[in-house]
Amino acid sequence: MVKRLMLIVVAALMASKSPHKDAYVLAAGEGITFSGGTSVEEWKAIRQAYPGNLLWVRRNGRDYLIRDEATIRHARALFAGKRVRAGEAERALWPLVDGAIRAGLAKPLTR
Repeated sequence: MVKRLMLIVVAALMASKSPHKDAYVLAAGEGITFSGGTSVEEWKAIRQAYPGNLLWVRRNGRDYLIRDEATIRHARALFAGKRVRAGEAERALWPLVDGAIRAGLAKPLTR
């Protein structure tokens, strides 16, 4: 039983560090917001490669860059105020991202 529990814990830890885990970096103006699925090194590399306002996301194992100002403003508004504490901002971000991907506003990146 203990061995099985340890295997489950190890699998969960490995999955949490998977490159397929959804993640984001929202950089607009002087503000930067990023998810726990993004390492500091990854965040720095994204900011260096893509200066200016952006929403970088890893969604379903693929990386995308969104530069559309309306989408960035909408994403930024999600993280303003009380929504951040309630965790609603991240849950609301993913439908916005999915819509940007479908609309062609999210440009696929290669790793």
